[in-house]
Amino acid sequence: WGSITQSIMYHNLRNFLLRLKRIETTNVKFWRLKILLLVNNAPAQYRLIDFVNNLGERKGGLYIIGNVIPGTFRGDLTRLTTDKHAFNVLIKTAKLKAFSENVIASTVREGVQHLIGVSGLGGMKINTVMIGFYEKEKNKEVKNRKIKKRIEKSFLMFSDLKVDDNALDPDEWVDILKDALMLNKSVIVARGFKSLDKAMLKPVNIAKRILQHKIKFIDIWLVSFRGSGALDASLLLQLGGLINNVKLWKKYHKLR
Repeated sequence: WGSITQSIMYHNLRNFLLRLKRIETTNVKFWRLKILLLVNNAPAQYRLIDFVNNLGERKGGLYIIGNVIPGTFRGDLTRLTTDKHAFNVLIKTAKLKAFSENVIASTVREGVQHLIGVSGLGGMKINTVMIGFYEKEKNKEVKNRKIKKRIEKSFLMFSDLKVDDNALDPDEWVDILKDALMLNKSVIVARGFKSLDKAMLKPVNIAKRILQHKIKFIDIWLVSFRGSGALDASLLLQLGGLINNVKLWKKYHKLR
């Protein structure tokens, strides 16, 4: 007979999605982070994937992990199926509150355009795109002893990267940012997450850990990138507030 619980959940979800309106523009209090994280090598970018999961830990939003496979539909269909299954296993194993979207496109830019257009449903469409900073070096896997073995096993399920997967030139990377902005999405550029170790977030001294001694700061730099000098810090403040509400960061960090 199937699962009655799943049937009721599906029925309620459909009704709520139809009733949900995009009211976040009327008041900042209605704003929720609905983010599309672009990755090309999940094992090497796991720290970033885990960090973005922390952003939506308290104030529930939408988290989609997007992956573009450069190539042709017939030639790379097997790889698409393999990576899609691997992402689902990783999300389940790491207990990520996320969904995954995988597409095949002739270029990375074209694939990102598709991902931005199709990610989400109804009033739950994405409003933010996060992409890694452009680096000439290839995305190599970084070993982290703190990662659980069952998560490392899920890394082995991903298909091997091709040489063309990292062939993203600076002009195309900038064009991806422009496309996201033209589609009225907020853009976040992530850098340095390869060296992020959660073990360093806690003080080594046990006494300081018990007293929840603030050992580090979460800095928000209010910088204007517009020629007119106008400054819109709402997104920066929202992101700082979100990460500061996460238990692991809130205990030992101050927002400044």
